[in-house]
Amino acid sequence: MLLHLRILREILISKGTPDDIKITDLLPKFKSRLVDEMRIKYGASNTAGSPCWTLNKMLAHPSSLRADHHDYSSVLSTMMPYILPLLDEIEQARRLLGTP
Repeated sequence: MLLHLRILREILISKGTPDDIKITDLLPKFKSRLVDEMRIKYGASNTAGSPCWTLNKMLAHPSSLRADHHDYSSVLSTMMPYILPLLDEIEQARRLLGTP
C-alpha cells in the first residue's frame, strides 16, 4: 500500500522525469487545491522525517537506515486526508468526461 501511495503521489503532484505519468496526462484540465497542499505536506527527500524522506529511505530505496520494521502511521495520517479526497475529485472529473 505504501509503494502505491508513493506512486499515486508522484502522479498527482506531476513531479519527476518527462516520461513519468502525470495527472494532466490522464485528465488534462484537472486542478485541485489539494494537490498543492499535499505537495507541501509530503515534503522533500532531503527533509528527514517528512513523508517523502520516510518512504524513500525506509521503504523504497536501498539505504543503510532501513531496518526490518518501521512504523509508517505518521506517513499515512499525514497523506490520507489528501489522497482520499483527491481520488473522489478525480472520479468526479472522470465522470464529467465520460472516462471509464
